[in-house]
Amino acid sequence: MTKQQQIKDELSLQRSRHQRRRRIRLFSIVVLVILALFFSIWTLSLVFYPKKEIPRMSFFRSDWVIESVSCRIARIEKGSVIEAPSSGIFVPFVRDKQSVATGDLIGLIAPESLSSEIEAYRDAREKTDQACYLASEIGYPRKKEMPQSPGDSVMRAAYRELAKAPSSGNLKIYQDTLRGLDEAYNRTVLEYVVLGTQSEAVIALEKTCADIESTLRSSVGPGALIFAHQAGVVQFAFVPDSYDWEDNDWLRYNDPASQIDKIVSNSEVAINSAYRSIRQGSPIGSIDDLGRGQFMVMISEPDQEVLTRKTDDLVALYLIASDTLLQNLQIKKAEKSKENARFIITYSSNQASKARVADNDVEFVHTRAYGWVVPIRSLFNLSDEVYKPIDPNAVRSGEYFGLKMISGGRVYSVCVKVLAADGLFAVIESAEPDDSTLPLPGERSLYVVNPWSIAEGELIG
Repeated sequence: MTKQQQIKDELSLQRSRHQRRRRIRLFSIVVLVILALFFSIWTLSLVFYPKKEIPRMSFFRSDWVIESVSCRIARIEKGSVIEAPSSGIFVPFVRDKQSVATGDLIGLIAPESLSSEIEAYRDAREKTDQACYLASEIGYPRKKEMPQSPGDSVMRAAYRELAKAPSSGNLKIYQDTLRGLDEAYNRTVLEYVVLGTQSEAVIALEKTCADIESTLRSSVGPGALIFAHQAGVVQFAFVPDSYDWEDNDWLRYNDPASQIDKIVSNSEVAINSAYRSIRQGSPIGSIDDLGRGQFMVMISEPDQEVLTRKTDDLVALYLIASDTLLQNLQIKKAEKSKENARFIITYSSNQASKARVADNDVEFVHTRAYGWVVPIRSLFNLSDEVYKPIDPNAVRSGEYFGLKMISGGRVYSVCVKVLAADGLFAVIESAEPDDSTLPLPGERSLYVVNPWSIAEGELIG
């Protein structure tokens, strides 16, 4: 064998060894990947499907729970449009959503030559509203643990929503939250003006506003003044709604949902006409009748409880946007089918200003209760020998379930009655006899959040 042939053979052997090492390396990598994959699946199965989950416990808390179904509403009002008597800048003398009597001065149309006086009045009015809000101490849970008025409750809810809005990453949610905060602020100011004892700062600012109002009135002709031609609630963001619709129109209309959505859409883009240039004859707002009014309520795919509602029944509506519960509403007319249910519901005059002209985010309340609240997943069927998960949406008020509670370091099963459930939480009360030795719900009582993970009478370590 020649030396050249030996070199070739040696090179071929080296290549073969190199290829073998590379195959071994690739095989090792594949084996490692497969082992890592199996280990990951095994780890996940341990985390998500443990053989015995560690018992988790929680203290009871008190809260409201509302058992309800979603619905749309539209107010059936005998309202009227406010039109500009002349062209110029509209200067309001009453606040948005403020109640007025027939003949009250609402505002005036001023020429642009009075822009400095108008700006001074607007600035004084804004400072007055700020002083009213600060004097009311509304929305401050550190000062008063519980809300002191409907406006206080709405403002606290608006603060909570504003704190959560940035984390959503949704611009529309953020905009809706800011709009809700503005509405809550206006409502609290009105409540303070009507019910509050005015502070010296508010009284001084109100006098400044009155002086500038007098100057503006003397600077325009009588034809520029705007008076209320009926009693009601004034709003300065005019929305072409259904003032001319009667209750039977809503019951006969083929697609009331689209009409409600149209009104809601118009409301969302409506511009407040206060301190804006207005042409003669243009709508600058509206007055809604303060008297006893009516809602049209539409519920798609109603459940059995909705279908049992009839004329003269008393019902309640929860307005999500303003965190307001309207109670003691009476059904005047009802049209029901499996596809949808429509109710004409009457409300009282003191509830007139609490609801929007139309709203597609409302709850038709079946049951509302306040008491000890637990997650529905903490309950179990008393008839089951072995715990089985229950359908949260199937839990209804008046039903009885089991709840595992802790006393003396041991687990006891107690019978509880559900007072209200919303698919996530339930308000419960004990259904045990008065002389029962079993633990009962209380402020410092513990219950088991995951009852399937612990046996009756087991000692908590």
